Amino acid sequence: MRSSIFISKVVFIACAVFILAAGSLSADMRSIDSALDSKDEQAQFAAIDQLGRIGSEKAVDKLIDVVYSRDHHWTLKIRAMTHLGAIGNTKAIDPLMEMLTSPLQNFDCPSLLSYAARALGNFKKEQRVVDILIQEINYDNLQVREAIIDALGMIGNKRAVNTLIPLLNDKNFAIRVSTIKALENIGDSKALAPLESILSSNDDKIIIQYAKNAINSIKNGKKSF
Repeated sequence: MRSSIFISKVVFIACAVFILAAGSLSADMRSIDSALDSKDEQAQFAAIDQLGRIGSEKAVDKLIDVVYSRDHHWTLKIRAMTHLGAIGNTKAIDPLMEMLTSPLQNFDCPSLLSYAARALGNFKKEQRVVDILIQEINYDNLQVREAIIDALGMIGNKRAVNTLIPLLNDKNFAIRVSTIKALENIGDSKALAPLESILSSNDDKIIIQYAKNAINSIKNGKKSF
């Protein structure tokens, strides 16, 4: 009898906690909506950060709304995309890919494209993400190309190796370094020969050191990220 009373109390307390938490979340969402609709940029940033901490389905939906919004500043969109990548809910993939590929969404803004690419780098199990990053890797902007290469390295999918290897000879130093790091993180032995050729064909000591580090990491099964 006592045990059944105890169990009933536990169930009652658990239900009460759940109801209070649900009520608190609803209140949070109302205040977040109010902040997002305000003209106070600091309040908007705080609301987006709160959504990132909550990380629920509803929070993800609201962050996606910010990404698509025509009313919010591009810096707010960047913050929303960063949180979407960190949360990792696959609902964010299509909006992020659209931001990366559609001028109607990104307005050819390098910062928007770059942050979309890096956010996509969090979705390691999604082949379609790898495909879209490979498709956009020759985008005509250094910042965007570097972000795409970094994202491919974050994902670590070996399918990207053949696309990355030619970039070891890119004329831009930052692209070469990012490519070496990405190949190091992917860890495919197919990259060893191209990386080793850098040691004899390149006179840049910094590039050579990055290549040596990558070669050692791949041989020892380590990753740079």
